[in-house]
Amino acid sequence: MAALDVQARSQLRARLRERTRTRAITVVMVSHDLVDIASLSDAVAVMDAGKLITQGPTTEILSTPSTEFVASLTGASLLNGTLAGDEATPQLKLGKGLSLRLAQWPQANDDEPAWQVGAKAVALINSDAIALYPQQLKVRRVTLSR
Repeated sequence: MAALDVQARSQLRARLRERTRTRAITVVMVSHDLVDIASLSDAVAVMDAGKLITQGPTTEILSTPSTEFVASLTGASLLNGTLAGDEATPQLKLGKGLSLRLAQWPQANDDEPAWQVGAKAVALINSDAIALYPQQLKVRRVTLSR
């Protein structure tokens, strides 16, 4: 669909989505266009160098990429660092004096052991989770009362 103009592409996506859903048919589509993938597919399989590297529900694959390659396809940024702090003040040290404060200490699971200070870690940041402003934000205190 990349060769189509914007309006034709949008109309074709809508028609394909309507036809595949109302007729309950399976379609195999090969695409590098995230808009096509997000709008038309229920499930995704990602290949790299001819090998299947991940598959699953589209929303899961796009929101929580499992590899650096998949993250690069989704437009996410990866920041490598070292785990620091403690459970009250967890951080990912990025180097050059930079660090990210984490909402919570990373949890252990069946696939990974408990996290330790000094462990290498990677932060995945989706581009839509970042907002930039031209100046320092001015925060006003608001008190709500009944």
